[in-house]
Amino acid sequence: MASETLKITNDITSSFVELLHREVDTLIDDSIFEITFDMSSVDVVDSTGIGFIIRVQNSLKQKGGALRLRSVNADILKMMKIMRLDKHFSIEE
Repeated sequence: MASETLKITNDITSSFVELLHREVDTLIDDSIFEITFDMSSVDVVDSTGIGFIIRVQNSLKQKGGALRLRSVNADILKMMKIMRLDKHFSIEE
């Protein structure tokens, strides 16, 4: 299965999610179902961003793929663990 790493260069907030959604849709249309988000430049994920991440994971899972988050900062990692999202996809610090 093809995989791709997408370097996210902005915070994952409502103002940026639409652009990310188009990029992810393009990857899925190209039959890439294993996607890693490189989040080394992300400082904030708002509620819209969390919803986006969950939707991407669900879309990939339906196609037999998976979402991975890499280089997640400590604050975002803590939030995701509190929300138990780390049980649904791979999250790396």
